[in-house]
Amino acid sequence: IEVDLSVLEEVEQAIHVRDIAAGDGGEVLTDPDQVIARVMESKVEVVEEDQRPVPLDHHIWADGYGLHTLGSFHQLTRDLASGARVVRRRRLGSEALIDMLERQGRLPCLYFCFNRRLCEQRAEANAGRRLLTKAEARRVGRLFDELVERFDVAGEPSAIILGELVRRGVAFHHAGMLPTLKEVVERLFTTGLIKLLSARYEIVGEAADAGTGLELVRRTAPDIVLLDLSLPDRDGLSAIPDFLSASPEIRILVLTMYDEPEYAVAVVAAGAAGLVSKSAPAKELYAAIEAAMSGNLDRPSFGLTPRERDVLALLGEGKRDGEIASVLGISPRTVANHCARLMEKLGIHTRAGLIAHARRIRLEPQD
Repeated sequence: IEVDLSVLEEVEQAIHVRDIAAGDGGEVLTDPDQVIARVMESKVEVVEEDQRPVPLDHHIWADGYGLHTLGSFHQLTRDLASGARVVRRRRLGSEALIDMLERQGRLPCLYFCFNRRLCEQRAEANAGRRLLTKAEARRVGRLFDELVERFDVAGEPSAIILGELVRRGVAFHHAGMLPTLKEVVERLFTTGLIKLLSARYEIVGEAADAGTGLELVRRTAPDIVLLDLSLPDRDGLSAIPDFLSASPEIRILVLTMYDEPEYAVAVVAAGAAGLVSKSAPAKELYAAIEAAMSGNLDRPSFGLTPRERDVLALLGEGKRDGEIASVLGISPRTVANHCARLMEKLGIHTRAGLIAHARRIRLEPQD
């Protein structure tokens, strides 16, 4: 387990379990088997196993401070808290941990981090290692291709990403994946050909209203926020700037049941990365999350007039203002005015950004 020392106190607080009160009499039930028996109204048999079939060595890797036993790690945290001088060495970064595991022949392994951004970085960074022989890479590639075809997910964006990683002996597994893709990863991991399995996304919390959501964002600093426009305490659209103020690095995807173009333009203007319909299939939502994380989520291209769509389509074909004016029978100045309105509507601030967007979406000029 890799530990981010800044969250150690929060983690320690989170693992303290309070007694559970149940029953008409309000008595306190302290054992899990008592709680289960009361709720299920049936007898519960408790089997306690105090001998592990495989001895485990418990160590904690602290980034910059190396490998520790539980005792030495607690001493390290006490020294840091007291202000004692503790040397933090750059060469003892997380890469050294994987180096050690690889050198000692301890792979495959599951790699967990408390920090979700760190998990994503580790999964992708370690794909550059030579963890598989050429024969192993071919074998795991064939197994992966067979499984995604069998489960009918071969064309999914996340399956394409996974396909590149598994051929390098690396994969990720998280709650946001399609269940069938998680099954693929689990089956591959049991073969021993996935040498390093890392989490990529983590659901850090859910909120029923904007106020609770803002507090959650301030506390957890997530990468992505899925925001409903219909909230009980306030309008979701007006809450977007407040979420961005609470955590400027987040990307906001708005979920809505409304398909009117003005909603898409409004949420982008407010600062959201994009909008996804509540009726969209799960794979579309997941693709939007992937695109928002990478910064490649296309802004909406509807809510435009027919002439603005034509100008955008011709920009995507690489035409200059004079050429667009000739095709549409308007003046170059009018083309420039259309481009200015397009940037305003789409929330794009440069002409180069507008052209890049036009090339990505590839609109067809209307007759």
